[in-house]
Formats: sequence, structure tokens, C-alpha cells
Amino acid sequence: MTAAGRRRSFGRAAITTYASNLLMAGLSLVNVLIMSRSLGPEGRGEFVFLTTIAMLTSTLSSLGVEEATGNIAGSQPHRRRSLAGNAALLSLAFGLLAIVVLAVLTAVFPRVAGDSDPTLRWLALASIPMLIFLFYLQFLVRADYGFAATNVAALVGPVVNVAVNGLLAALGLITVETALVTWIVGQLLATLVLVWYTRSRLAGFGRPDFKLAAESVGFGIQAHTGRVMKTGNYRLDQWLLGAIAGPGELGLYSVAVAWSEALFYLPEALGMVLRPDAVRATPREAARQTAVAFRRINVIDFGLLDGGQ
Repeated sequence: MTAAGRRRSFGRAAITTYASNLLMAGLSLVNVLIMSRSLGPEGRGEFVFLTTIAMLTSTLSSLGVEEATGNIAGSQPHRRRSLAGNAALLSLAFGLLAIVVLAVLTAVFPRVAGDSDPTLRWLALASIPMLIFLFYLQFLVRADYGFAATNVAALVGPVVNVAVNGLLAALGLITVETALVTWIVGQLLATLVLVWYTRSRLAGFGRPDFKLAAESVGFGIQAHTGRVMKTGNYRLDQWLLGAIAGPGELGLYSVAVAWSEALFYLPEALGMVLRPDAVRATPREAARQTAVAFRRINVIDFGLLDGGQ
């Protein structure tokens, strides 16, 4: 593919990815309103607390391997089959380790678990290996410009949540338990979409390459600090609020958070779309592309802020 062709694809991919993020945000907000109205602040808060534990723990436990996966898959396509096999193995290993560590922490410091139901908490923890696997596959697929697949995968969960929770709310059957199961099923379906893409459109899943795995972990740990800080800024406040103030306060807070996160979607969409070109480019060209994208993001986001005042 020519550089010009990639640039035209960049524009389309950026628009569709941003539109998908906005649609995902809209559906997520509808789901927030459905659950808040049906379960009340306390029920909504308990659900948010459980999903925050799963999402934050899985992100922290990925050790940045997704970053290495995206870079290696983009610059060295012949290693994608091994990267996919490593993704399956490492997500299982890191996920199980995270569950054990979190179980020990909650046993020693019970307030870490807040007032959450133990059975539901274990159900949320059980999803951690799958969530890590989903992270890894997202970066692997995007490295091949598979933005359509990752956009579909990103929308599967919100669509399932709105459809199932809306139906159960209308029937008066929605509970924290059903909402949590629905959320996990949505994440599972998103993962299966990317598994299908990897098997049918990429090289598939090869045998794990332990040398490559060590290389990925080594690079990932160096890049992991930034992702930890970003995710902690997004989600750690909700874990702390749920543990300290309880699910009722967290339920009210989570609705406000859902409204405020819209400003993040454009920078994230452009970053996702820029990465495959950047890892293939020379350092000088990658710096130029990043600088151009950064200036455009600032202009648009400041415009949105001014328009909202």
C-alpha cells in the first residue's frame, strides 16, 4: 500500500473510529440511565464497583504487553502468529496471577472489596484473563489496520448491555447479578469477534514463542507506567469511592463520569489510527506524524470546550 493510500485510509479510519467511540459512549450512557432508574444509585454503584475492579485489575495486570504487541505486529508482520499465541498464553497466566493477588489483598484488607457481594466479586474476577486477552487482540488487529473489526468489537458490549438490560428493566427483572452477567457476556462476544478476525484475516494463533514473550514483557513494562497512570486516573477514583463511601455515592458519581468522558474519545481514536503508520515509519517521520495529529487534536478539543461554554 502506498503512503498516500495509507493517508486516505487514515482519514476514513479516524472518522469511523471516532464515530464508533461516540456511539459507544451514547449507548453506554443509555445503559447508565437504564440501570440508574431501575436499580437506583446503590445498585448502579455496586455494578460499577465490580466492573471497575475487573477492568482496572486487568489493565494493570497486562504489563504493557499490548503495547509491544502493537509495535511488533506492525513493524514485523511475520511474527503475528507467534504474537497471537503469546497473547492467549500470557493473558491466562497474568490473569490468574492477578486473581490470586487480589484475593489475598481482599483477605488481608477487607475494605478493598468494599461492600460487594463475594459471589459477584468472584464472577467479576473470573473475567480478568478474558479482558487481558481482549486488550492484546485489540492492539494486534489494529496493527494490521483492522479498525473495522475493533470498532465492531467495541460496540458489541454496549449494544448487548442496552438491549438486555433494557428488556429486563421493562420486565422488572433487572438486578445487579443480571447486569454483571450481561456485561461479561458482552465482553466475551467482543473477544470472540477479534479471535475470529485473527484466525480468518491474520495469521491465526501459533505456538507461543517464549523468547518473543520475554521481549514483549520487557518492552511492555517500560511503557506500562503511562498506561497505569492513565487508567488509574480514569478508574481508580471509582474503586476508592466505592470502597470508602459505598455503592450509593458511587452510583451518583458514575453518572457524572459518563457525561465527562466524551472529550477523551477523539484523542484516543486518532492515537489508535496513527499507531500502525507510526511504527512502520522512520523515527523522524513518526515524530512528524505525531506532531501533526497532536496539533489537530488540540485545535478540535479546544473548539469543543469553547463551544460548550
